[in-house]
Amino acid sequence: MRVVALSLRDFRCYRDAQVGLGERLTLVTGPNGAGKTNLLEGLYFGCTGRSCRTA
Repeated sequence: MRVVALSLRDFRCYRDAQVGLGERLTLVTGPNGAGKTNLLEGLYFGCTGRSCRTA
């Protein structure tokens, strides 16, 4: 299975975002607090249905 796009709506800091993912490699860069980790958590949640933030 290959994920080609990620769509986030009302997920953490994202109100409405669409992100295309490359065929081979996608780099996520940005300053602190920009939402890089939230993007990855959205991908994880979309694939597993579970949050990666567990106690």
